[in-house]
Amino acid sequence: MKEKPKLFYVTDYYPYVGGYGRRTYYHIQMLSKTFKVYLFYLYEKEEVPKIKLGEQVTCIRLETKGKRIGSEALKKNILSNIKLIDSDFIMNFLKGVPLIYCSSIKEKSKKELEKYYSKLKPEVIIAKRVIGAELVSNIQLENKILDMTDSLALFYSSMIKSKEIPISKKMIAMFDHFIAKNYEKNIREKFKLITYISKQDLEYCGKIGNELILPDLYEKTENDKSLKKENDLITIGVWDYYPNLLSLNYIIEKILPEIKRKIKFVAVGPINNETKNEIKRKIIKLNLNHDIEIKGYVEDADREIKKARIMLAPVEIGSGIQNKAIIGLKLGLPIVCSPLIKNSIDPDDKIESIIVAHNEKQYAERIERLLENEAKLKRFRKISVEAYNQYAKYTTQQNKKFINFIRKLIK
Repeated sequence: MKEKPKLFYVTDYYPYVGGYGRRTYYHIQMLSKTFKVYLFYLYEKEEVPKIKLGEQVTCIRLETKGKRIGSEALKKNILSNIKLIDSDFIMNFLKGVPLIYCSSIKEKSKKELEKYYSKLKPEVIIAKRVIGAELVSNIQLENKILDMTDSLALFYSSMIKSKEIPISKKMIAMFDHFIAKNYEKNIREKFKLITYISKQDLEYCGKIGNELILPDLYEKTENDKSLKKENDLITIGVWDYYPNLLSLNYIIEKILPEIKRKIKFVAVGPINNETKNEIKRKIIKLNLNHDIEIKGYVEDADREIKKARIMLAPVEIGSGIQNKAIIGLKLGLPIVCSPLIKNSIDPDDKIESIIVAHNEKQYAERIERLLENEAKLKRFRKISVEAYNQYAKYTTQQNKKFINFIRKLIK
């Protein structure tokens, strides 16, 4: 049997449930059918179960004493580095790497990866986002691909526009927006192909011609007609991710108090105990007349989502295609959401079941009207599934283009 060509996949985190981790898992599963995949990563998400990748994938955790990245990175990593005048920070800053990633990119990790490259000699390297791009920056291989996923510059732009972000953070976001926009333009010249998750992300920094839209595909779920609609509203996300946490706080503090009828609301997704307890204290303090459950991580998230009548997604900060909305469509839920989410999936306003709200009163009004109209809910469920089917068809086509592009590289 002919040996599969070798491919390095270089990222920050080992694949995990939700967000960027799920995209990494999906890509590796797709690529391992054609290539012998070596996954190189720095960190693991401790709060969620480890995903098994199968025997076709060799997983290597790069040794590093670099600090973890995450929602607290700016406070813990960047400011502490300034006090210590950390040389890695200064060098990365001068190279134009967006601030939040600086202290996670260590020369030790890069050199270790370079040793593996010299030993294994892969035909192709796929780097994931900024961390991946910087880790492979010294490797002299022509066949390098960057999965940027979503636009950092677009993300910082949404932070600057958000009413929920304090002015102190907006000042840093403005600086990072400038750095990120230039970084995304310049980094494209160092890779054969750049992939983005959506058209708006690809176009935000301007095209140069070596880009491809590569959305995520989600596995089809069996339609369980015996499953009852037990919950009125559901929201999903990785709640330790700052933009998601802001949206959950907004739901608890602003939207739910505006809803007059008693409803059952569920929040699903990985959350640490400290954040969970903080949310619970807010719920008690507000004394809301609703049945509210912060479930955290569940094994079968799709089943939990199917129990709800409406998906609620008031996310105001972000870029890319919001996974929560795609999952909502796949599982046949109408989605009441922010303009950010609507524009990422349905910029031409063709999907009637994705309903925009601009403030807490509009959210409450749209939710109550839907809950009072079972016929409309039923019709919207059908529209959501049809919209997802169209999305899945397009995504399958783009994935084929992606694999074919890589095959041509190594011929």
